[in-house]
Amino acid sequence: MMDFQFFSNLPAELRAAMWQHTVEPRIVEVRTDKLIGYSAEPKPLSYWLTTPVSATLQSCREARNLGLYQQVRMAWSSTNTEDHYVWINLEIDVVSIGPCRFESLMQITPHIKKLRFERENTNESWFHWETQDLKLFENVREIYVDCADGLGNWQGASKESYWPWGIENLYFIDPDDGEMLRSDVLDLMLLNS
Repeated sequence: MMDFQFFSNLPAELRAAMWQHTVEPRIVEVRTDKLIGYSAEPKPLSYWLTTPVSATLQSCREARNLGLYQQVRMAWSSTNTEDHYVWINLEIDVVSIGPCRFESLMQITPHIKKLRFERENTNESWFHWETQDLKLFENVREIYVDCADGLGNWQGASKESYWPWGIENLYFIDPDDGEMLRSDVLDLMLLNS
């Protein structure tokens, strides 16, 4: 692999502009061992990531110091006193939590602006209780719902459930083909079918 040996000789402003162009939106997968449902036996909570650190951050200290990504601290285990962190660009990265319960991510909810999660709208736990936990994500501006029970079961969900930041940036994802539809488009499509 060839490298550009004169990069460090370029003006700092030009290098910074080049580093900024390396940043691309990612889906950052954060998982916890606390999934949907409730257990009578509490157990230590652990987190893990399935998304690799951005190559830009691995390149050099200069790229890390530009603030292209922010360090979000997390205690990776409730039995471990050592804090760890994940690098996220809070403006463009989508934090995907899969089927993890919202309350299990309390320590990072204030940081998340784009959230993706998997739920079944036919699940009573989601419909009656967990929709209220969406309030924990006070800074979220975009929501992506992986509709585990199919798009058809989510018709009208934008009106039935409480979405504290509005429905303009609420998207539903078809589990069969990955198609993503804005909530108003989904409602119209299913209404006309």
